[in-house]
Amino acid sequence: MRVTVKLHATLKKHLPPGSSAEGVEVEVTDGATVADVIERLGIPAKHAGMLVSNDEYLESTTVVRDGQEINVFPPLAGGTHRRGVSQRPSTPRRCDSIDTAAVVASCERS
Repeated sequence: MRVTVKLHATLKKHLPPGSSAEGVEVEVTDGATVADVIERLGIPAKHAGMLVSNDEYLESTTVVRDGQEINVFPPLAGGTHRRGVSQRPSTPRRCDSIDTAAVVASCERS
């Protein structure tokens, strides 16, 4: 099974040599999770701050689907974080207004 992963901002350094900046296809086994995909690319889990697919936030435990596109963003600056409390919604939700370009621009400024 294959998924396409798009890495943004500082995470682009984890793209395999010769990969397009537009993303990389990753071969995974059935039942693989987003965490498995991130690990496969050599990205430390704490560096994968926001995970999005088709305007839905994902958890690292989300099982990926064949052909799925996953956008991985580094942690964004600002806000507060309490130890042990997730900053993402507790369940994946649909977001009609994720402005991917604005998120990318924000990451590139930091």
